[in-house]
Amino acid sequence: MNNDPVIQENDSFSIKISCMQAGQRIDIFLSEKFPMFSRTLVKKLLNNQQVLINKFTTAKPSYMLKEDDVITLLSIPMPMTRAAKEVPDNLGITIVARHDDFLIINKPAGVVVHPPQETYAGIALTDWLIKEFPQIIYAGQKERPGIVHRLDRNTSGIMIIALTDQAHTTFSKMFKNREIQKTYIALVMGHPEQTGSIDYVISRHPVHKNMMHATPGISESGQARDALTNYKVLQYFDTYSLVQVKPKTGRTHQIRVHFKALGHALLGDTVYGLKSKKLPYHALHAQSLEFVYQGVAYSFTTKIDAKLQEIIDTSIPLKENPL
Repeated sequence: MNNDPVIQENDSFSIKISCMQAGQRIDIFLSEKFPMFSRTLVKKLLNNQQVLINKFTTAKPSYMLKEDDVITLLSIPMPMTRAAKEVPDNLGITIVARHDDFLIINKPAGVVVHPPQETYAGIALTDWLIKEFPQIIYAGQKERPGIVHRLDRNTSGIMIIALTDQAHTTFSKMFKNREIQKTYIALVMGHPEQTGSIDYVISRHPVHKNMMHATPGISESGQARDALTNYKVLQYFDTYSLVQVKPKTGRTHQIRVHFKALGHALLGDTVYGLKSKKLPYHALHAQSLEFVYQGVAYSFTTKIDAKLQEIIDTSIPLKENPL
């Protein structure tokens, strides 16, 4: 939580809106203000009329906050403890480096970072973390211990995992302040310009709620978030291109939805593009991270997903620039 005055009484919270916070939709504000609450819980609270404005008016999700508004959240349920899972030894997660305060891991495609809901029956990265590092339950949020950033389920690659609560707070702030440099490798359909910056704002898709939507300019709905993705083409192939991607922001599905907006969806992305016979998941790998922690500069790189690397190695490069 930020350092704004939050008053807790039993299972309720109240917070007064500052001039800097005014103008935001209340659902977006609550999701960011209380990161321990899932988006689903925030939506449920609003729909169940458990969110009041100035003690008397029930808030709708689209309500635009005003300076000096007092938001009250009523009867907030405490997170339930998810049943322990039997974690197999061959989950495919590898430790790249270990520090007293954090881990650097390589997450395989197909592993969800944390359970999307209490009833999730699969094995999540957090289940593996608790098995291997039991003390991690004290690092950050109870339902997602150690997690300071996320990768989509089918995105492979490098992640920072906090091992202490102090490290969790520090790395969370570093990501929020954009102090951690991330580099991805992707295969995108077609042939984009050799280099580029994509600055389309990103918002929830108006029809398909599990998708994001990227558009130029500013959304009139107030839901859109600024986003910036820099890229350069490393190699053109016949029907797709190998690109290095450096996102400057960390929006949901950012790289995938930005390249979709350019007309160059990721290879194998069944949400924003088309299914591929070459790869059973989208061709995106988080390759490296750079940051400074406690005055020491760190740089870590992971091996590219094996199936993705095989496609790169066996594809025939174009001899001439196709553009």
